[in-house]
Amino acid sequence: MTHFDKQAAEWDKNKIHFERCSAAYNEIKTFIDPNQRYDILEYGCGTAILSFMLEPHSNKCCLIDSSPKMLEAAEEKIKTLNLNNYFTGNDELLKQIKTDIIIFNMSLHHISNYKKTLSEMMTNNLKPGGIFIIIDLFEEDGSFHTGQEGFEGHNGFDLTELENFFIVNRYSMLHNKHFFTINKKNKDFPLFILAAKK
Repeated sequence: MTHFDKQAAEWDKNKIHFERCSAAYNEIKTFIDPNQRYDILEYGCGTAILSFMLEPHSNKCCLIDSSPKMLEAAEEKIKTLNLNNYFTGNDELLKQIKTDIIIFNMSLHHISNYKKTLSEMMTNNLKPGGIFIIIDLFEEDGSFHTGQEGFEGHNGFDLTELENFFIVNRYSMLHNKHFFTINKKNKDFPLFILAAKK
């Protein structure tokens, strides 16, 4: 069982996850059209707290994660809320998805070759005029994941480098700011939200 499978049952009991997602949702509302409903894909969704907050703006929402237990938790919410426009899956489902918004909410730093993943989604999944939303850690010293078994990702990101990746691929920047700070083991870890439009 993976780290996130073990965490799934308790994930929503941690209030910091809701505070972070609420802060992100408040930022997202400043750059999306309040009168439009979007097709949304959240990649590495966990229990999909943010995507459920976005339900008023969602036409349909695809939730993808590698952790079966996290997806089970998301599926329970779909049933409880009786949402017939939300569905879950794994990477195989990506082959069928064309979407308006792709969200990485604290998941991009877990992807070793994240530029390859983003490039493939740019080509295969995001519609013209679509938006990438990335919520993640600024560069840190590696202590955020201290003690997490099997972590082989990135210790946050250089925001300028990430911006430049999108700009080189002819995306325009919609939003980019430090919006939240996680205090973990008496240390502050600032988070950014970046939105880039195709």
